[in-house]
Amino acid sequence: LGRLMQQHFKTSLPSIEQIREGTDWMSDRVLFYDKVGNAKLDSIVEVFSYAARKFGVNFFVLDSLMKCGVHPEDFKGQQEFVDTIQNFAREYGVHVALVAHSRKKGDDGEVVSRLDIKGSSVLGDLPELVVTMHRNRKKERDRPIVGYTEL
Repeated sequence: LGRLMQQHFKTSLPSIEQIREGTDWMSDRVLFYDKVGNAKLDSIVEVFSYAARKFGVNFFVLDSLMKCGVHPEDFKGQQEFVDTIQNFAREYGVHVALVAHSRKKGDDGEVVSRLDIKGSSVLGDLPELVVTMHRNRKKERDRPIVGYTEL
């Protein structure tokens, strides 16, 4: 949430007023399902279905595949997971973003692609849209930001 506030207000140190404004805006727009430990696919789909029906939620973020009870070497399980999530999204007319981490690269500044997703190739092949992101730590180190505080 801290980084979200930084990005929204375009400042490394949002003011108390900005934080209040941001949390007020999110109060009836953002729901969290805070599960400690691994969440099973059936439970995830049940909670998401409830949120879609009861609250009209239309965008879900699953962070991350590694905490959804699918073993990194279980490629068949990963395909079944993605298929089930896609079926849920189509049935309810919603979007689901699944966070799947990349394999470690040798260089912090190296850009990742869908081919670098850790796990089965279906994680980059089956989804309708794949977005890759990386944090360019080398660029951060080379360009210090005055007053920047890691949250």
